[in-house]
Amino acid sequence: MQTIDEPVLVVKVNRTYREGMSAEELYEIVRGIWKLDKSKLDKIQYVFGVHNGIVKAIYEVAHWNDAGATTYKFRQHKPETLKARSEFVGKPASEEMQAKYLGKRIEPTYQTMNYYNC
Repeated sequence: MQTIDEPVLVVKVNRTYREGMSAEELYEIVRGIWKLDKSKLDKIQYVFGVHNGIVKAIYEVAHWNDAGATTYKFRQHKPETLKARSEFVGKPASEEMQAKYLGKRIEPTYQTMNYYNC
C-alpha cells in the first residue's frame, strides 16, 4: 500500500471509469462534481482518481469552482445535481508525482472521497 504524503483529495471513480477511456474523459470524471468540505478546498494540491483501490489519474489543482462553472463534454448534469458541489480545474501532475503514485494501490476506504493531509 502506498502512503500519501501530499495534500490530496482521493475520489473513487468505480462507477464511471473504464479501461481505455481517453485522457480527456478521465479528467472529466475525476474533476467534478463533488460534495466537498469547502473549508478544505484551498489546501488540496492534488486529486487522485482511484478505481478499485488503484490510482488511475493524478491531477494538480489550479483552482476550484462551484460545480457547473465549466463545460463538460462527455457528461451531462441536471442543474439540481450541481447545488452545493464543487469541481476543479487542473492539469496532469508532474512526472515525479505520477511515478510515485500512478498505478499504485492505496489503502481502501468506504467513502467516495477522502482527504489526506488537508
